[in-house]
Amino acid sequence: MANSAPSPATHAGMPNVAIELVPSSAKLVLRGRAASLEAMAGALGLHIDGVSGQYVERGEHRALWLGPDEWLLKSPTPADYLAEMLEEASAGLPHAIVDVSSTYTTLRVAGEGSEFLINHGCPLDLSLEAFDIRRCTRSLLGKTGIILSRVERQTFQIDVARSFSGYAARFLQEAYLGPAQR
Repeated sequence: MANSAPSPATHAGMPNVAIELVPSSAKLVLRGRAASLEAMAGALGLHIDGVSGQYVERGEHRALWLGPDEWLLKSPTPADYLAEMLEEASAGLPHAIVDVSSTYTTLRVAGEGSEFLINHGCPLDLSLEAFDIRRCTRSLLGKTGIILSRVERQTFQIDVARSFSGYAARFLQEAYLGPAQR
């Protein structure tokens, strides 16, 4: 898997878009009812009320809303330390904390044509009006499931199963270059 797309000089007419592998971080899936999720979020200093389809962050912790009772926590803090802290915070409440750090890889797609490039394989309207900064959702990229989040105006993060990360990177590179120039 390549770390970035070729320069614009390689493919005339296409804006410069970088496709990069994001350094590994702890990723934990947090599940539970409102009380347990609020207890875990409180331990991280996060506020999760009213953020359907968005992510929240504080410091180095980012929590992506995946469903009414499910969040994906991404952090540079070691996963075992985070899991222990969250277990203590939600003790006695029904919940689940699953370390998926080795399950997902994160790709960063940034640049003027990032929306257009991702839309080659993602059916969502990625215009800023429809999918603004801090939005996140599950979707597809080509034939693989992804978790997509917009972190800046022209920057997206794509969390994809590690076993499909090569496919996702090649899909984006082919969309950038066209099949004849891979």
